[in-house]
Amino acid sequence: MSQDSQDRAIQHFASIVAEARRFAAEASAFSRIVRGLSTADGFADLKRVERSLKKLEEMRLDPGTLADGATSAAENASKWLTGEWQRRAALFGVELSRYLSERSIPAVLSGERVDARPFSIQIDGNRDRAEFSFAGEPVGKPVPLSAPVVYRAYIDAEKHLRRCETRPEQFVEELVEGYRDACRLRAAREGARVRLPEVHFALFMRRQTAAVRSDPRSRKILEYPRYQFAWDLGLLQEHPRWLERHNIKLHDASDTAARGKANAVRLIARDGADVVLGDMQVTAR
Repeated sequence: MSQDSQDRAIQHFASIVAEARRFAAEASAFSRIVRGLSTADGFADLKRVERSLKKLEEMRLDPGTLADGATSAAENASKWLTGEWQRRAALFGVELSRYLSERSIPAVLSGERVDARPFSIQIDGNRDRAEFSFAGEPVGKPVPLSAPVVYRAYIDAEKHLRRCETRPEQFVEELVEGYRDACRLRAAREGARVRLPEVHFALFMRRQTAAVRSDPRSRKILEYPRYQFAWDLGLLQEHPRWLERHNIKLHDASDTAARGKANAVRLIARDGADVVLGDMQVTAR
């Protein structure tokens, strides 16, 4: 056998050994993963099952090649995990509702959501966090599932809303100017009905400095989120005389399509009911 033939044979044998070692390592890893999927008697460790399912997904194995019982183990573990997330969310919802009520904050539990006006608190058992929203808009950052932490976040979020609110007598003037800007942007005459999200955008732009308006990449943007606009609009609705004085008409969203975020703004009425407004107009005096 020539030297070249011997070298090729050695390389081929080395590749076979390497492939065998890789297969053995994968088989060992797969065996550990399957053991990690065990949910016997419901005493499984949540994080262990999550890690095992993730690793199994990363291996991208053909279900047809899995060992007997492995597919069933993965399916059972996935179902158990979903149920465990829901169970933990429900338990925390009960705990949070009680904690808030004891501190004079009325709370209503609905599935994996706690309504504590003015906010809704969505409990994410999967990510171990709670998310605040007002009038359907996210408020602040998610916080860990701890009743004292969520309570503190609630207090901070409410203080932020009130600190940033615009007094109705000032907001009504800004609303009219925002409406006029929106009319100009769409080349519409005053008196036309304009979608409230367009008015919100016009008000947002009015809050920016000249430098920011000329350069959208500027980092000196003054925030005016949708939830704050909804809060200010809700405050104004509590003073109908200001609306009448400026000939402002706010129209309810007419149908399901019009009630989407692109076409409407949700408010929380004084009685706690959700109100969905579609557009507004300023009529002639």
